[in-house]
This record gives sequence, structure tokens and C-alpha cells, in this order.
Amino acid sequence: MASKARIPAGLRTGRMPMTICLCLLIPVWFGIGSPLLGATTVIMETSLGSFEVELFDEVAPNTVANFLKYVGDGDYQNSFIHRSVPGFVIQGGGYIHRGTANTFRNNLGIVPTDAPVANEFHRSNTRGTIAMAKIGGDPNSATSQWFINLADNSASLDSDNGGYTVFGVVSGNGMSVVDEIASQVVWNAGNPLNGVFLYELPLINFPGGFIDDIKSEHLVIVNIRIDTDTDDDGIVNQEDNCPSLPNPDQGNHDTDNQGDSCDEDDDNDGLADTIETEKNTNPWVADTDGDGMSDGLEVGGGRNPLVNESAVLLLLLSEP
Repeated sequence: MASKARIPAGLRTGRMPMTICLCLLIPVWFGIGSPLLGATTVIMETSLGSFEVELFDEVAPNTVANFLKYVGDGDYQNSFIHRSVPGFVIQGGGYIHRGTANTFRNNLGIVPTDAPVANEFHRSNTRGTIAMAKIGGDPNSATSQWFINLADNSASLDSDNGGYTVFGVVSGNGMSVVDEIASQVVWNAGNPLNGVFLYELPLINFPGGFIDDIKSEHLVIVNIRIDTDTDDDGIVNQEDNCPSLPNPDQGNHDTDNQGDSCDEDDDNDGLADTIETEKNTNPWVADTDGDGMSDGLEVGGGRNPLVNESAVLLLLLSEP
């Protein structure tokens, strides 16, 4: 009968020595081894709350495409945060917890990886940014694992291993959720299965005990999906005429496909809404008679071309 491995009680808040390398915990089968307008937004739903990440589609297009493929393939469903170093990073995208077996070990799985993506380092690893983990000494080895910077790590991560590719940033007040994840007690669960390394595993309300006593509710489970309703107005982006701003009425007073909420000239008459007298009511006829005065302002209402409106106005005001 195989002996049970107990999580060392003395190490429950202890951590392995922190190294600069945000390395992939790659499978080792014979021993213990040592993540704007037009921007894609993903929602990370975790055991401790949800937050949004705005991806840098134009800054790191190949890295974003690589990440979104894992999202689209469902590879991050039932994944979990497997590494937490408070004041440094939280890391995920490496392992999943199936939740169907009786023991922790039997529930564990490795996220299937695609071909590595070339490094695209352009943005600094500042607090709140998401970047790709990779193998030490190989700048072009990023696959599925990502990490979120809990602090400004640019001094160490921007120069190490070709720089760690930042491909997005946590938006809104999402860092409050990330910080909550980072505040959980960290346990050294060792190497419970070949290819699975959990030396800095954050657990929620884990009372201690054996590795197989870890349940799904103790893990910071992460499910990731693309946000298809960026402005949260109940209309999916593909059908929304203004996906960046809430506009459930879908108002559109001109002939283009852009809703009034995003359109600075709702009636397409060449006058900005902010300066127009008759907003939305005079499309294409801002100055009907071409005399240089908006129809909404001139005395003749657009029917007196070449007439000096100022003189007419003075005349009208001077009459008894």
C-alpha cells in the first residue's frame, strides 16, 4: 500500500527561494523538477471573484493569438493558480483539477500545450500586467502558462531571458481580486504527480493534512472566457453598433453603422454633436443655402442664400 504524503505543517507559509525566472513547470518523468478600443477582453472567473483582462492585440499579436487559442479550446477550464509569491506574481495556466475523482492526485491534469510562441517583449512588467512564463534560458519557449505581476517587476523581468512578454493588463478594480488570491496561505504540495509541481500552491481555508485531502474548494480555480459583451449592455459585440459604450437602445440617427453613443456626428451632417444646434434632426442639411450659417441659427431658416443674416437681425430688432 502506497504511503500518504503529508504536506509539511511547518512549510505551510514557507516558500521556495524566489528566483527571477518565471519558468514553465515542464513535465519531468523521472524526478522532481525545479497572461482599448478594439482590444480583446477576457474574463477570468475564479473561486475568489471575477476580473477582466484587456489584451494588447497590437503590441503582442502572436502571444495574444496563442493565449486566445487556449481559451477557445477550453484548455483553461478548471485550471487553477498553482504558484503564488506575494509581492511578486501569481501564476496559472499549467494544470487543471477535474473534480471527478476521489483523490487530489487523480483529479490533477496538465494543460495540453501547443507549439511555443516567439517572444514579443515590448511592454514592461508593471503591476497588473499579465505576461507569459517560459523555460529558463529560452526566450521563445512560452506555451500555456501565464502570470500576473503583483508589483512593478520591470527591473528584474524586463531584462531576464529576453524579457517576459506582457500581453495584457488587468482592468477596472480587478486587482482587488488578484490581491485576494495572493493573500491566501501558500503550501508546499511538492511533486504529487510526474510533471506536476506545486511548491508554492495557494489554498483557501485548507486545514492541513495529506495532499489527497486537498479538495476543489481549496484551490483557486480559474475559468477563462472571451468577453463577448464588452460594454455589458446585454448586446453581444458582433451585433452592437457601439460595443465600447452601453447603448441598449442602439440609437443611430444617420446612415452609417456606428451607434449614436460612439458617433460624434449622429446625423452625419458634418457638424459635431457638441456644437450643433439641432442634434440628430437635420441630417445632410446643416447649411441648406450654403451661406455659411447653420440652418438652426439663421433667420431665414436656410432659405435666404447670400443674405447677411446679421444685418437682417439688426433690422428686425430696430423696428418699433
